[in-house]
Amino acid sequence: MKQQLLSQYGEPLNSQEVADLLGMTRQAVDKRRNNNKLLGLSLGKRGYRYPAWQFSSGGILPGWESVLAALIETSPWGKLQFMLSGDIRLEGKTPLECLQIGKTEKVVAAAKVYGQQVVA
Repeated sequence: MKQQLLSQYGEPLNSQEVADLLGMTRQAVDKRRNNNKLLGLSLGKRGYRYPAWQFSSGGILPGWESVLAALIETSPWGKLQFMLSGDIRLEGKTPLECLQIGKTEKVVAAAKVYGQQVVA
């Protein structure tokens, strides 16, 4: 199930592929992951994998670091689940869909209350 979720929007990248894409070292990629600036998911002995959707032609998907900051208390797998699940606060769209069309503020607001119960 986790692997399926991780691959839902394209094959995930390994640390070296992310380093090449962003023009930095693997150590810099690890540092960004550890500082909550990139989403990397541990696959045990296979290392970390990075969802491809968090990258754009200009590097990191615009607004993504703000969303990660709002999800600071959420586990990496929880962050992935949040981004790929429809959200009532976003009219049923996924946070990823909204972020890709520039609705950063709405996604950040939804991220800040992620995990809290919504009363209909």
